[in-house]
Amino acid sequence: MRLRLIICFFAHAIILLVYNVSLWAQYSTVINVPPVPNLGNGQEITSGTQLNLGPGGSVGTSFHAWNGSEISISGGEIGGGFNVEQGATANISGGTTGSIRAHSGSNVTLSGGAIGDYLRAESQSSFTILGGDFLIDTVPVEGLVNEGDSATIQVPFETLLSGVFADGTPFAFVVTKGFIAALEPHNTFSLVLSPLPDPGPPVIDVSTIPAPKGARNDQIIIVRDGAELGKNFTAIQGSILLIQEGGIVQNNLEVVRSTVNLTGGTIVSDFDAIAGSNVKISSGFAEEVILLDSTLTVTGGTIGHDHQGLFIGGAIDAKLNSTVNVSGGTIGDGVFIGEGSVLDVSGGTIGDFVDVFIGGTANISGGLFGERFDAFS
Repeated sequence: MRLRLIICFFAHAIILLVYNVSLWAQYSTVINVPPVPNLGNGQEITSGTQLNLGPGGSVGTSFHAWNGSEISISGGEIGGGFNVEQGATANISGGTTGSIRAHSGSNVTLSGGAIGDYLRAESQSSFTILGGDFLIDTVPVEGLVNEGDSATIQVPFETLLSGVFADGTPFAFVVTKGFIAALEPHNTFSLVLSPLPDPGPPVIDVSTIPAPKGARNDQIIIVRDGAELGKNFTAIQGSILLIQEGGIVQNNLEVVRSTVNLTGGTIVSDFDAIAGSNVKISSGFAEEVILLDSTLTVTGGTIGHDHQGLFIGGAIDAKLNSTVNVSGGTIGDGVFIGEGSVLDVSGGTIGDFVDVFIGGTANISGGLFGERFDAFS
C-alpha cells in the first residue's frame, strides 16, 4: 500500500497534503497507521517511503522494509516475520512487535515496546538497544556507568541477555537456535545506557490499575477476574505474578528469576520460565510451559491439550537443569525432559508422548499416564 505525499513550497511556508511530516522530511511517501487503515499480512515499504505505526494501529505478519525505507513503531502491533532489509531503518520505541530480523546492512534502534520470541541481528547490521540494567546472565555489562555510555556485546551461546528498555519495558532473550525468547548465536548489539522511568508501585492489581509494560524490581502483579496482561509480557528481577480465577495472560509470557503462581485463570501459549524461575500451578489453565533452568510444580489445574487438539510443541518442555514436580492436575500430550532436567511424578494425569532424553531423569511413584513413555539412554 503506497500513499503519496505532496509538498508545495511557498517562500518559507510549507503546505502538507495528506499527512503532516517534519520540515526536513526526506521521504516522498509517508504512511501513518492510524489514520490509514490497518495493514494486512505480507505488506512492504520501498525506497522513499516512511511508515509510522502508532497506538491503535496494526501491521500483519511477514512485513518487509526494503532499501531506502524507514519504519517507526511507537505503538500498535506488528506481527511476526518482521524483516528490516539491507539499507532500511527501523526505530522501535513502543507497541507490540513479533519476531524481528535485521538483515545485513540494516539499521535498527530499539528503545521500547514488548518484543516477541525471536530477534536476529545479522552480521554487518547495526542494532542498538537503549535502556539500562543490562545483564549477561547475572553479570552487569561492563562500561555502562554514565548516561550515554555505550558497549558493543556478543552474547555467548546458551546465555541470557536481559535488561530494561528506555521506555521502562523489561526484556529477556536467550542466545540459542530455535528456542524460547531466542537470539541467534553470533548476534552483535550496541547497548546505550539511558535513564529509566520509575517502575511504579511495588504491588499492582491489574483489575484496579492499568496493566504495566512488564514487572521488575521485585514487583507483585495481581491478575484477577476480568483483568489481563498483554502479549510479550516480561517479568524480571525477582518479580511475582499472581494469576487468579478469571485472569488472563496473553501469549509469550517471559519470566526471568521470578515467580508465577497460577491459582485460576488462563496463561495463553508460549509461556517461558527462565534462569531460576519458579512456577506453581494449583488451578486454571496454561497452554504450555517451557522451562530453562527453572522449576515447575503442578498440584492441580490443566496444562496443554490432547493430541486431537492443537499439538505443536507439547505441554511441558524442560531444558538445562529444570525440574518438573507433578502431584496433581492434568497435563496433556507432550512432556519433554531434556539433559540435566528431572521429572518427579507422584500423582495427577499425564497424556501421551512423554520423552526423557539422554541425561534426563524421571522418578515415578504415582499418577496416570497415556500412551508412549520413552526414556532414551
